[in-house]
Amino acid sequence: DPLDILAGGGVIGFVFWFAFFIGLARSWYACVKRSGDPVAEKFLPYIHTLYCMVFTGVLVCMFNPILNAPNLAWSFWAAGGALLALIFTMSKQPLN
Repeated sequence: DPLDILAGGGVIGFVFWFAFFIGLARSWYACVKRSGDPVAEKFLPYIHTLYCMVFTGVLVCMFNPILNAPNLAWSFWAAGGALLALIFTMSKQPLN
């Protein structure tokens, strides 16, 4: 899929696609470093699980074009969206 994105969208399309994953990684890291309060800690297992699902999905995308099939792409982007939702939920929690 990254090669398909490069072929169809060029370097600009690839940069946008890659920027999504860089943003997810930075947000995940910020949440992990912030996790000191008990409210945030209850979300950590879910965040780690979704992070692993999304970033192993990126490795799978390198060799299998799953984003070209809507049924497979939906589950991939749904996991990314769930990860973003949990990260934003944690960022809205007040610090103690």
